[in-house]
Amino acid sequence: MLLLAACGGGDGGPAAGGPAASAAAGPETVTRADADLVIWAGEAQAAALDGALAAFGEELDVSTAVQVVDDAERRAAFINANTAGEGPDVVVGTHDWLSGLLQNGAIDPVALSPVDQGRYVPMALQGVTSNGQLYGLPYAFESLALYRNTDLAPTPPATFEDLVAAASSPGVEHPLCLPVGTGGDAVSLQPLYASAGGYLFGVTTEGELDPNDLGVGQPGSLVAAAKLSELGGSGVLQTAITADNAVPLFAEGRCPFLVAGPDAAADLGGVPVAVSAVPGFADLAPAVPFTVVHAFFVASKGSSGDLAQQFVLDAVNSPAAMGALHDAEPRPPAMTDVLTQVGAADPAMAAFAAAALGGQLLPDLRRLAEVLGPLGHAEAAIIAGAAPEETMRSAGRTIADALQ
Repeated sequence: MLLLAACGGGDGGPAAGGPAASAAAGPETVTRADADLVIWAGEAQAAALDGALAAFGEELDVSTAVQVVDDAERRAAFINANTAGEGPDVVVGTHDWLSGLLQNGAIDPVALSPVDQGRYVPMALQGVTSNGQLYGLPYAFESLALYRNTDLAPTPPATFEDLVAAASSPGVEHPLCLPVGTGGDAVSLQPLYASAGGYLFGVTTEGELDPNDLGVGQPGSLVAAAKLSELGGSGVLQTAITADNAVPLFAEGRCPFLVAGPDAAADLGGVPVAVSAVPGFADLAPAVPFTVVHAFFVASKGSSGDLAQQFVLDAVNSPAAMGALHDAEPRPPAMTDVLTQVGAADPAMAAFAAAALGGQLLPDLRRLAEVLGPLGHAEAAIIAGAAPEETMRSAGRTIADALQ
């Protein structure tokens, strides 16, 4: 949903802050560049950091390097290299890395002052906080939202039933481009699953994730299963719509609505669009997407810990850096003033921010794939015609067994 496609590995990195793409490699082969301050990031983030790194290196007379490491490789590569004392000083990742990084002792707290914390969206700070301690500097947050082709659907739907009615016009090939696929996509279906009362895990009285309260197979998930069955039977949801073809189909004008993240906007060409939160079912709960926070983490065993803290707290913790990161990879900025400026100039980005703030943080669970995988498979099977209640209950049993 929210990933880049850069390439990872190698140790080539320029002095004085220029981004360096390195040869493709597995996590075990990524090695630290030869510089005083080293950052591992995605391709777009590396480009955005170029100016801040160059200025930082020149001011302190230190060499800097940013290495492009693929998103799919970066977390494992970072943990492995940090454990060996050969990793970067700073790594860019998402909030759902946090528990794994802490379990491996891979990161240090970030000493952001209370005054500076007040400059950030609280939800973004929450994503990188554990036991009351801040462990990352957030720079962006995002969730899925609803793109609407305003030529095909002039009026924004207030409920999901309104969306279905608007998408039922003669000549509409696909009512809704929401990725399902034959293997399912629990993240894309989350807004509807939540609106019907489904949840992954409950929360404790302290607001922490409760892994003992699994929602899959509980009554709310069964209501969601029934809704998915209806939508599959009517053709509103289709396993033929996948993560690969959802955006192209919408861009070609073959469906009036698309559920996707802000990154999809770059691929829509001249389609006239408006963006809003995914609507929930009438008379049920609001639709609640998962929200992901993007952040800078300071390595626990980097060779330049003080430089890393200084870079994150001074160079990155600035409107200029936050603006550059947004321009390179448009997502709602986590710094409030920058978010306000961006939202005033870009109504779609303001709508994405509102959708994300109405969402819930993607659970920071190292074994989340063992939850989302079976749930997604069950949802796809139900949409394709499987018995909704038993299929959802079976998914709950599979997940419970896997998490034991």
